[in-house]
Amino acid sequence: MTGRVKVSHLIQDSIFADVHKLSKIEFIEEHFNVTDDEFIRYVDINGIPGVICYDPDEDVVYDGHKRVILAWLLGIETIEYAYGESQFLLDLEI
Repeated sequence: MTGRVKVSHLIQDSIFADVHKLSKIEFIEEHFNVTDDEFIRYVDINGIPGVICYDPDEDVVYDGHKRVILAWLLGIETIEYAYGESQFLLDLEI
């Protein structure tokens, strides 16, 4: 399954699989603080690379948290995702 999802939805409503004991805001701050400045510049110029791993049925982001956070901070409205068999096939293409 592949598609596009609103970044604002991911930030406001979705579950981030790796949050554990942090609040979502703490998780966002922690991930942003360890994001390389070069990657931030790259995304600002070129857009979000690749896809995130997101399950729309469960509304869970499994991989791509930094890309979601950067998209949100840079005002990017939607982000591409893959999940299930589609994610597996995309991994094989890399």
